[in-house]
Amino acid sequence: MDRHLLEGRAAKTAIECGDERVSYQQLSDRTNRVGNVLRRLGVEAGERVLLLLPDTPEFLYCFFGAIKIGAVAVPLNTLLKPHDYEFLLNDAQAKVAVVDEFLLPLLEVTPSGRFKYLREIVVSGKSSQPYLRLGDAMAELPSELQPAPMSKEAPAFWLYSSGSTGPPKACVHAHQDMLVCSERYAKGILDTTSRA
Repeated sequence: MDRHLLEGRAAKTAIECGDERVSYQQLSDRTNRVGNVLRRLGVEAGERVLLLLPDTPEFLYCFFGAIKIGAVAVPLNTLLKPHDYEFLLNDAQAKVAVVDEFLLPLLEVTPSGRFKYLREIVVSGKSSQPYLRLGDAMAELPSELQPAPMSKEAPAFWLYSSGSTGPPKACVHAHQDMLVCSERYAKGILDTTSRA
C-alpha cells in the first residue's frame, strides 16, 4: 500500500467491491484510522484482534490496521456457529472483536460472561447499540499512523484450521509471510505484477 502511494498511484483503484471503488490513498487513510481506533481501545503489540467481517473493504482496513499497530489480526470464517466463535474468541484471548452488524447476533446469543477475555465489540455497519460503531470511531481519529516497529518474524495474523481432527488450531503467520506469499503465489502462480 505504501509503495503504491510513494510511486504515485494514490488515486488509482486499490479495491473494487460491488459498486464501491477505494483508492490506494483511501485504503491507507482508512487503515490508519482503524489502527488509531484500536490503539485508543488499548490494543497493544502482540494482542489479538478478532475480525468477524465479510469480504468488504472494511475487512482490509481492519486487517491491515491491526497489523500496522503490531497487533495480530485473527480473521474468522463467517459461516461458523455461535459455540465455534465462543471457542475461537477464548482461544485467541482476543480483547477486541470487530464484527459486521449482520454477524453480530452470532456473538450476542452467547452470554457475555462466557467470553473470558473480550472487553470490546466494535460493529461495522449502521446498527451498533450498545456497541462502538466502527465508522463513527474512524471519523473521530486522524488518518496518520506510524507503524509499530516489528521484526519480520513477529506474528502478523492467525488463521484457524478447520478443526477436522480436533479443536481448530491457530496457524500463526509472521510479517514476512505476507511478502513471501505475494512473491511466490501472487506473482509466481497468479502472474500478477504491479501496473501503474
